[in-house]
Amino acid sequence: MRAAGRVVLTALLAGFGTALATCQFLLAPFDDYGFWVAAIAVLAALVGAFGSFAAYRRLAAQACRERNAAVALETRLAQYERVVDAAPAMLWATDRDGRIRYVNRRWSEFIEDDIGKSLDGVWMAAISASDAAKWRTCHEGAMRRTCVADIELQMRGRDGGMHWMAIRLASFVGEDGDIDGYVGSAIDVSQRKKDEQTLAASEERVRAIVATAVDPIITIDTMGIVESFNAAAVRTFGYAVDEIVGKNVNLLMPSPYAEEHDHYLRRYLSTGDRRVIGIGRELVGRRRDGSTFPIELTVSQWTVESKRRFTGVVRDITERKTAEDKAAALKDAADEAQAQLEEYAITVELANVEAKIARDQAEFANRTKSEFLANMSHEIRTPMTAILGYTDLLVEDLGATGSAGEWLRTIKRNGEHLLSLINDILDLSKIEAGKMTVEAVDCRPRELVREVQMLLNERAGDKGLSLEVDVAPNVPAIVRTDPTRLKQILFNLIGNAIKFTASGSVGATIAWIPETSDESAILDIVVRDTGIGMSEEQVSRLFQPFTQADSSTTRRFGGTGLGLTISRHLANLMGGDITIESQAGVGSTFRVTVAAAEIEDKSGKRGTTNATDGRGGGDAGAGTAVDTSAGSAADGAANGASAFNYRILLAEDGIDNQRLISLVLRKAGADVTIVENGQAAVEHALGQVEAQEGGSEREGRPFDVVLMDMQMPVCDGYEATRRLRAEGYDGPIIALTANAMSDDRQKCLDAGCSDYAAKPIDRAVLLATIARHAESQAASKGSMPV
Repeated sequence: MRAAGRVVLTALLAGFGTALATCQFLLAPFDDYGFWVAAIAVLAALVGAFGSFAAYRRLAAQACRERNAAVALETRLAQYERVVDAAPAMLWATDRDGRIRYVNRRWSEFIEDDIGKSLDGVWMAAISASDAAKWRTCHEGAMRRTCVADIELQMRGRDGGMHWMAIRLASFVGEDGDIDGYVGSAIDVSQRKKDEQTLAASEERVRAIVATAVDPIITIDTMGIVESFNAAAVRTFGYAVDEIVGKNVNLLMPSPYAEEHDHYLRRYLSTGDRRVIGIGRELVGRRRDGSTFPIELTVSQWTVESKRRFTGVVRDITERKTAEDKAAALKDAADEAQAQLEEYAITVELANVEAKIARDQAEFANRTKSEFLANMSHEIRTPMTAILGYTDLLVEDLGATGSAGEWLRTIKRNGEHLLSLINDILDLSKIEAGKMTVEAVDCRPRELVREVQMLLNERAGDKGLSLEVDVAPNVPAIVRTDPTRLKQILFNLIGNAIKFTASGSVGATIAWIPETSDESAILDIVVRDTGIGMSEEQVSRLFQPFTQADSSTTRRFGGTGLGLTISRHLANLMGGDITIESQAGVGSTFRVTVAAAEIEDKSGKRGTTNATDGRGGGDAGAGTAVDTSAGSAADGAANGASAFNYRILLAEDGIDNQRLISLVLRKAGADVTIVENGQAAVEHALGQVEAQEGGSEREGRPFDVVLMDMQMPVCDGYEATRRLRAEGYDGPIIALTANAMSDDRQKCLDAGCSDYAAKPIDRAVLLATIARHAESQAASKGSMPV
């Protein structure tokens, strides 16, 4: 009512014309038609602007209808605009000058809002250069005449990519009969274009395959009319393509095959019986000249646009049939031969059985030999540990001078020689069993060669020989190869040179041949001597096991004759070889090559040397690197200092070795606890850990290192180590074993051992190994042994 009051007041103050206009304006937004008509009628009566109430009521009703119509139109236009904006196509409209007057949302998303700009200018900047002329022709045509034009072209969108667009332009005529502009739509058909290109490429491949196929391929319709005939079909049947396409396919078959084919086709179309579809069958083909030949036909069906087609693949089987005929002719002879073959097969089977028995016996013999050698190795190396160990201690305590010193050196020299013979026999056994392996680790070749020289200097000096070793300047500081095996090879070759040289000199040169495009880098080692030399016939037998140059050599110089055989096999495993040049009475030259990758030396420190078993490089210590530059505690222990203050648990069942090893360790400064089996080792090791965790000082601190003999009663070292690791024991466990087979080290590591030391023990190596692991363990726990 307040609104009506404002209307009346406005009319009274503003006059007749103003009042009427204001009332009409206020009438529009409201739906209460009756109320406003009454209000205006009262107003009109008050001011006398109209002759009667009925006349004004008609005028007001007309105004309402017009306003409602306008609102409805606006609503519909808004709906249309929402529909147009939701359309997936770009939509636009231009005036007669080609300026853009309307674009929908898709247009703005794809390009930008270009209202008022020239459509031609906008699109010429967006479409590809190759489509510019095509667009210009279509656009100008639409601007000049009434038409509907369709065009496809590539256009760059806001995303920077080129899109294929399907465009339709439709001009429209104004009230004056002239073209008043046009509307357009554009749909992104990039995927369709891609699919079309893929389809076209696929069709082209299919056509190429069919055209180049070896076998004839023929396509027919449901009436048997030939629709395609490839090049192989032309060659096989002799018809040109235009001579056969449009004709019935039975033209290519003689009677009765032609009639049978028509019968099969009709039956399939009427009943669906696939008697020939997808099944290869043999029949007879007919060439253009009337000649016939056997063929194999396979028919398949395919459908395109609801129309069925059949493809036949034909294969000329003339040669196969000829071969079958020949096979049939030979069948009788084959049957007779079969009987003879069966008889022979029985003979062969018997021979195979005998061969298998012989092979099993040989394998059993090899296993027995390997087991025997491993056992003998253990049985011999175990007492050798005591013999050589106590000899070293006697030399150390009594001195190396006088008769006693000479006797002790003789014991040690002969013990080491006996050990070397055992090692050679074991190595040969591994070679014969195919179990000899090599590894690739970083090593320093100069230090390795110096070690060999130091080991053999005394032997050369005893014979009055000079031993000279020269390393070429270009030899890398660090290479990757098997240092243990390389050391073994050098020890054998230089040792042999000293053995067979009575006077003069022995020399070795080490050279480096860098990697080439087709060959890896190699170490080239040459060992020369001025010894007895050999003839060509003697050289030919040199690498045979258990063989020396002649029978007198063994009597004069001793040895097993295995060293060179083993060395050459090792060189082969390391990617190289050993060759020899020799002249009887003049001397010999051995050349060794091994593959070795150069490694960049970033540390600037001394390299590592490999722990060995006292044989100048052997399998027992392979791969166990000892840092000779960092073992201060071990160095002090070796010199009689007391820095080697570790708690060590020694698990060893042999009384002699218990006394020897514990004596060596205690002389070095260690606190040693001895147990005689693996069960006791587990209990002592875990007991010390539990005592420390419980805060007990009664038992002292846990052991720094456990030395675990691997062959003990009650519980052996392998099982004891596994139990400790299963209980969470993380202290160093170093395996002690008299076995020297190639897989024994790995067996120890697999059981959980931290490292490996072979018997007879090398005192310096053992002490260094203990020190390295003890210090590493202490460093990892943030403390040092006390």
